[in-house]
Amino acid sequence: MSIKAKIVYLSKYGGFWLLFFIFQLMAGFWLWRHARGRFRRPLLTAWAVFLAAYCVVPVDYVLGWTFPVTAYRVLVISTIVWQAAFLPAVLGFILARRIPGGLHASHWPAALAGFLFLAGAFAGGLGVQNALMPPRLLKLRVQVSGLHGRVTVLHVTDIHAGYFQSASDIARLRDLVPGEPDLVVFTGDQMHGAHAPFLRFLEEGIARLPARLGKFQVAGNHDHRLGEVPLYEALSRAGVTPLDDRHVVLDTPAGPLVVAGVDDVHYGGNLRRALAGLPPGIPVLLLSHRPEVLPEAAAAGVRVILAGHTHGGQVCLGSWICLSDFEGSYRRGVYRHGDAWMNVSSGLGTTGLPVRLFSPPDAAWIELEGER
Repeated sequence: MSIKAKIVYLSKYGGFWLLFFIFQLMAGFWLWRHARGRFRRPLLTAWAVFLAAYCVVPVDYVLGWTFPVTAYRVLVISTIVWQAAFLPAVLGFILARRIPGGLHASHWPAALAGFLFLAGAFAGGLGVQNALMPPRLLKLRVQVSGLHGRVTVLHVTDIHAGYFQSASDIARLRDLVPGEPDLVVFTGDQMHGAHAPFLRFLEEGIARLPARLGKFQVAGNHDHRLGEVPLYEALSRAGVTPLDDRHVVLDTPAGPLVVAGVDDVHYGGNLRRALAGLPPGIPVLLLSHRPEVLPEAAAAGVRVILAGHTHGGQVCLGSWICLSDFEGSYRRGVYRHGDAWMNVSSGLGTTGLPVRLFSPPDAAWIELEGER
């Protein structure tokens, strides 16, 4: 990994890692001061073991090492579950003992801490399990004026190839699709890190996905941060054509179809440039990493947009609120704006922690059909 990529990654995620490291130190110090009896030594031992494991997590990015996938998953999953269980338990115990009325002298604080520990461990384990589960394949159908038949598209986004999206994880899509699609399209954030093995995961996984008429992609914010050149080299070897701010005209069995791509609009993507010189009367399929392009694309006459970026919220409290809601109004699913139709996919991978709650991974099998 380049020095620039290390700085970018650590500036984005290093603060969160450091914050939880400080929390762990504070909780461990409290445990050392207040734990008594037969549970003191096992608790302190468990704390020390998981703190050591937590300290190993960023080593690969800092030193450029690469762990075996299985070993790294065990390391990270165990620390996630421990963080989700240990910190709420300690905090709950401290707060319960400060409640007036003599509760501190009863077994209630310890019982509360035990409950929070189990609940946190369950939530952390469930979140990781959801992140690693095979993606759902959503089957969608949209009528497109100008087509005289059917074009099938496999929409894949936010792979974040890495320890939690290896080549075999990406290739699971091949077993889910009902057949060979005409097109496979990728709408950004193919990379999660700039390790050469991660690029190999991406290349090998995508190479296993067949497409009759071709594979196309646009870049996302992670791709820009970690380096587009190595990404495009790997994707080229897998038969993928980049469409950042440009378009191609395909001769499909249903007639001509324009496949256009707009680069990440927060990194200079320009929809006008992507659509410049379009042949008149030919339907347009637009690829965009960010769904916020919908109003502008609809005004430009685009009728089908495929996007990602949101991870479907990634971590949600039921259907009420998700992390992605703080960034924009699009979450996941189908949106319409005038005559335009857009699918926002939850994607395959995750950003930050490999955790999903109420937002399972997915890809979409989309059938573009001529209007009847």
